[in-house]
Amino acid sequence: MQSNLGLLNGLFDQLNEILIAGKILYKATDPAKLQEYTFEDLKKRVRRASKPGKKVSKDKGEDPVAMDEK
Repeated sequence: MQSNLGLLNGLFDQLNEILIAGKILYKATDPAKLQEYTFEDLKKRVRRASKPGKKVSKDKGEDPVAMDEK
């Protein structure tokens, strides 16, 4: 249990570094891309991906699996 906690804390620290770097890079240039580097947006994307059922592509609203088969 304790080793898992240490691993999760390390993962959280790495995620925070990535999110901070993304915010710095996109703050002035691309506000839409900046939104993708918030922890809240990351949680939403993880929850969406972990839900069973049809997955919808953010760009075109199509099933990405069906797109690969074309």
